[in-house]
Amino acid sequence: MAIAKTINDVDYIDLCNLATFNEVMHGALLDAIEVKLTCIGAGPTLDYADAPAFFAQLQSVIDAGLKRTRH
Repeated sequence: MAIAKTINDVDYIDLCNLATFNEVMHGALLDAIEVKLTCIGAGPTLDYADAPAFFAQLQSVIDAGLKRTRH
């Protein structure tokens, strides 16, 4: 799987933000990521070249969520 082989290419800060946001959501983010991973290959919009491409789609949601939790 290209995502597993390229996880080290994802920025460390982005992974830390994922972990933080997952804590805020009481594990729901990882559950959502798991569902998304099971859908890979089920259609042209569900294929990703690598891990950075996979996580890039989540970045805006994570950024927005983290901003909301800081207030």
